Amino acid sequence: MKLAAGRSLLARLRALDRRLKTSTVAWVLAPVQVGLRAWIFFGLPFFMSGLTKWETFPFLKPVAAAWNGAPQLAGGALYQFTNVCEFCFNIRIWGTEAEPLVHWRLPFPATMAALAGIGELLLPVLVLVGLATRLAALGLLAMTLVIQLVLPTAYLIHGMWALSLIAVILLGPGMISLDHLLARLVRR
Repeated sequence: MKLAAGRSLLARLRALDRRLKTSTVAWVLAPVQVGLRAWIFFGLPFFMSGLTKWETFPFLKPVAAAWNGAPQLAGGALYQFTNVCEFCFNIRIWGTEAEPLVHWRLPFPATMAALAGIGELLLPVLVLVGLATRLAALGLLAMTLVIQLVLPTAYLIHGMWALSLIAVILLGPGMISLDHLLARLVRR
């Protein structure tokens, strides 16, 4: 029963995607899709947060002799992912940020800090240029859900991010995107 319902939902999403790709609808939705992807409100906070997680990151946060070296995580980011404290990156469920009912430290703190830093730098750029757009938006949506668990009192802003990312996932990148350009090149 559940398998049939899952297939039905998938079939409906594919039908919606086919309808959105008709020429008239595509031209009407093009500015909306570009606007959703370029909405600086959800891309810039992720990118700026990603920059704070690195001491050095080639081309973005260069330091003398760091151009050929590997990126280095910032000590503050490692501390915040490693420890359980009021201002650390821990999952808080129910209650307040200062006194949650459930308070878990994220597993594999160094790996999580590096993945969060890379994801926060890469995924907003991919959404903005429209390359692997739906997958990148899905990654940002997952990151938004984790951020909501870390900062449970900021549900309004996280809800706005989530809604805009869900819209990008459902509507796709649109005609003005690298995904569309690559699809046209592959069809030829």
